[in-house]
Amino acid sequence: MRISTIKRNNSIHLMYKNIMNDLGQLRTVVSKSYIYNLFVCSKCGCIDNTATSCYWALVRPCKNRVYDESLKGYEGKPLCSECAAIEYSKGDELVVVPGTWHGNFKKEWPTEEEKKHIGKNGILNM
Repeated sequence: MRISTIKRNNSIHLMYKNIMNDLGQLRTVVSKSYIYNLFVCSKCGCIDNTATSCYWALVRPCKNRVYDESLKGYEGKPLCSECAAIEYSKGDELVVVPGTWHGNFKKEWPTEEEKKHIGKNGILNM
């Protein structure tokens, strides 16, 4: 296992612990997979975590979501925090624009072995 992968996984475990502590009583209704799932970005191909990006908001259908011109063709696809962020317009629209990397762990790309385990919506099934 790569050192960067170990560091990423440790960061994710710490982030999970912090999120669960912040949730208090609500932690009983939050799925671990909501925080632990890693996915491959459809645009740049990096690995990101569903909890550090807008993953769930992007892969689920939404009628009032508008994409920036630079993201046309990626509608409904998984995008990392650097490739996509959600902003709200004055109307009731969700506007998907380029974002910035969250910095919770180093940006890295899947190994050849990890690429073999990419499932539905870019989720890494490892």
